[in-house]
Amino acid sequence: MGGNRLGAARTYVHLLLVFVLCGLWHGASWTFLVWGLWHGAFLVLERAGLGRILEKCPSPVRHGYTLLAVLGGWVFFASPNLGQALAYGQSMFGLSNGSAVAADFWNREIAVALALGSLFCMPVMPWLRTSLSQAPMLKPALEFAKLGIPFVLLLASTVYLASGTYNPFIYFRF
Repeated sequence: MGGNRLGAARTYVHLLLVFVLCGLWHGASWTFLVWGLWHGAFLVLERAGLGRILEKCPSPVRHGYTLLAVLGGWVFFASPNLGQALAYGQSMFGLSNGSAVAADFWNREIAVALALGSLFCMPVMPWLRTSLSQAPMLKPALEFAKLGIPFVLLLASTVYLASGTYNPFIYFRF
């Protein structure tokens, strides 16, 4: 297609086309097409100048932007149709008619996941490394934390998913 040697406009069209094709590769559905367009549009925006603006923004703004881009895309990817995707998106941003509220979905598992996600999205491992390196007798704990904690989390997640309800592999739908 010429890569980026044929000008910016052509590059943007190519980016959108590639991501539309990626969406269609995941499934022949409007939701996957929109998912591809969503990610392609963010790439075009970043190349057109938003990327340079984001580089100057504080880290929390950049993290928020990334969450918006990725989670917004997942809404389309995981929804069975565009109507449900749009309704879900409206609920995410508080624009729904109020028929479903967050309290309807809140439970202890969600609370634990939110707490752990909030904690581990921070630079916990560098903080642990710095803290434990100041106490030589805790050095073995640091070595365990580097490998042991991610392994335990992976194992716990796998056990949780395997013991849960029927959860087919996503590509079995196609």
